[in-house]
Amino acid sequence: MSEINITGIDRRAEREDHARIDGFDHANQEELAHPAVAKIKTLPKAWQDHFPTDWEAAPNWKPIIIRRGLGRTVLCAARTRIEVAWAAYIKGIPGNQGVLFPPLLDEDEELLEVLASGTKLSESIARAIFPEFKGVPYAG
Repeated sequence: MSEINITGIDRRAEREDHARIDGFDHANQEELAHPAVAKIKTLPKAWQDHFPTDWEAAPNWKPIIIRRGLGRTVLCAARTRIEVAWAAYIKGIPGNQGVLFPPLLDEDEELLEVLASGTKLSESIARAIFPEFKGVPYAG
């Protein structure tokens, strides 16, 4: 079946001409590697398998998330990002605050709250708290 727009005109030849003009073969777009492949090759071996290397793997990619508690009322969280980077965030949480029987808090909710609305840490502080990410670029 040919591709026909609503006016009934076959646009395949027009797209092929445009592809030749801009130097990009749109017909074979799905065969192209994920744009982050060049960055991935520069990572330490332990991190290279974590990031997606093709378009099919990208939708199923899951970030690595690590948490660190600083005292009883501050939580830091770091998460890898699909663009071959990571970032860390910090936020105050209710914690114990001296109450004998504090209300039970869902740790996952706290973690998501820090990632969603925490303050992004500077790279030097983030790397000191999360040395696991050595060799992975910090998201600017």
